[in-house]
Amino acid sequence: MCGICGFVGGEQKTEVLKSMMESIRHRGTDENGIFEGDGVSLGMSWRNPLNVIWSVT
Repeated sequence: MCGICGFVGGEQKTEVLKSMMESIRHRGTDENGIFEGDGVSLGMSWRNPLNVIWSVT
């Protein structure tokens, strides 16, 4: 499971992006990352799929 957030245009506001990422933290707590480019700020949280234990009965 993962979560993606961000915004396009305007100023890059890292604090706002981190707040957005905190609100989707439950979607994946294993890793997270931020990308900030010209007019684009993206954040992502994801769960490492190798940590999932599948049970087949």
